[in-house]
Amino acid sequence: MVFGTFIRHRREELQFSLRTTAKQAGVNAAYLSRVEVGKVPPSEQLIQRLSEVLQTNQDELFLLAGYIPESLKNLIEREPRKVTAAIGNIARMVVAEAGAPYGVPLFAEYGQYAIEDGFPFEEISEVAEVESWRKEIYRPIYHVHKWWAQRLGSVFRAAILAATAPKGAAVMELFYQPVRLPGLVVFDPFMGSGTTIGEAHKLGCTVVGRDINPVAYRAVRTALGALDRRDLLRKFDMLNVSVGEEIRGLYRSRDGKGHPCEVLYYFWVKYLSCPSCGDRVDLFSSFVFGRHAYASINPRVQIVCPDCGAVFEGTTESRQAKCPKCGHRFDPQAGWAKRTTAVCRGCNHEFPLAKTARLAGHPPYHRMYAKLVVDAKGEKEYLPATEDDLSTYEEARQRLRDTGLPLPEIPIPDGHNTRQILNYGYRHWHELFNERQLLALKLLTDGIRALPEGPSLDAL
Repeated sequence: MVFGTFIRHRREELQFSLRTTAKQAGVNAAYLSRVEVGKVPPSEQLIQRLSEVLQTNQDELFLLAGYIPESLKNLIEREPRKVTAAIGNIARMVVAEAGAPYGVPLFAEYGQYAIEDGFPFEEISEVAEVESWRKEIYRPIYHVHKWWAQRLGSVFRAAILAATAPKGAAVMELFYQPVRLPGLVVFDPFMGSGTTIGEAHKLGCTVVGRDINPVAYRAVRTALGALDRRDLLRKFDMLNVSVGEEIRGLYRSRDGKGHPCEVLYYFWVKYLSCPSCGDRVDLFSSFVFGRHAYASINPRVQIVCPDCGAVFEGTTESRQAKCPKCGHRFDPQAGWAKRTTAVCRGCNHEFPLAKTARLAGHPPYHRMYAKLVVDAKGEKEYLPATEDDLSTYEEARQRLRDTGLPLPEIPIPDGHNTRQILNYGYRHWHELFNERQLLALKLLTDGIRALPEGPSLDAL
């Protein structure tokens, strides 16, 4: 595609007129028109401005216009041989789509592949670690739906590239390039959340995914299907109007200064009654919560006082803490729950958790003890739960009962992966949620079901 054609297609895609684009780029509309039809070459200054106006990669525009970007010039001057080899590898991959949908693998003629010649484990591990810690930021777009034990897109991208690139190819350089692998067919019979087919699809492969789980099938089909972004946003706005305010109202509180605020998280602890004395035993394994994902970089944590319930700041490795409210001294790492047993603080009796829950005939109860709020300025603050927070929760519980909203009471089947929760007295899936969560989920479900049928409804 020539430079002018690319520019015209891009601005039409953004619904920009020729005059609007020229004005934002600081040039005459007639001049931009001549550039688009190929009558005059673009200047370097125009290329830089158009990359900003049209939100397009600047280096890509320079290459389309026949210029070598500054970033590549510097690389060529330093390592001409390596750059030539890398461009050669990429050029072999960026080829026209195969005529037949099912063809031979693109690099069959090479015999040996990069994956057999030293896979870059260390480099990919560093990338994968970042993705795994902050999935809500770095996970691929096709992971928009939650799933169990989602595999990492960065690992699968690297594996597919290394399995198709010729021996000796620079896998890490290809990893960061816009690579295409037409003619290659990738089949995943156990696709789960769709990581394999998602990464293969992004690389231009023909992909076939299957799964015995209908939820996996529907989630992947929706995530990789055709979606109109504007329609999806309109449907979300409709949902926001119909039930958004009602659901947000369930998570309102007050910050440390008494001002109204939104709650990001409530923190709960399970508890059981001591079989010996009947006292409540909070099943804290430690009194530390609110850890940072990278503790070595940010060792600050939140600590809850086991005596008065105050919340205060400490460090990850703290073995001694003094509550600033009541003065109680304690080891924040030493909670009352010890893997499979717990110790009653009142009578010092140690008892088994699972057996006690089974004999009680119900799962462990939950107690709210803290919250993370965001104030009007957008600042986050950890605070202990208040009587108002408990009252708000009780109102949600009562509302769930009064409205008589039907809940799917589906039994948890016995199996290798469910035996542990069955052992702790859980019998139905809805018991894994509290009443406020169930109310919010039901309101949200009803709001989604009221939307018009279509891909956007499926996505939501």
